[in-house]
Amino acid sequence: MAHASRSKRPPAAPLCSASMTRAVQDIRVLLKMERSILHAVEMAVAPIISSLASMEKKLEKIESMQLELKKANDEGRKDIMQRIADVEGDVVQKLEEMAP
Repeated sequence: MAHASRSKRPPAAPLCSASMTRAVQDIRVLLKMERSILHAVEMAVAPIISSLASMEKKLEKIESMQLELKKANDEGRKDIMQRIADVEGDVVQKLEEMAP
């Protein structure tokens, strides 16, 4: 008795090796193009990224210096205001001494 699952169909025809070779060549060309594009992008972007990192450090330094200058300015302003108050007090005292 013959087994029912076995069929007498011929095996599926393999893809033509020439078209397979052409497809493989096309894929290789596309991969090479992709690598070239990625390399070009990396070459363009890498200096920008390192430049941005350098600029960020400079910005942090500038901001730190600005903060120090603001503190010094605030302290200087307080000192000047105190001196003005002292001179004003001295003037008032002298005027009171001069008054009869």
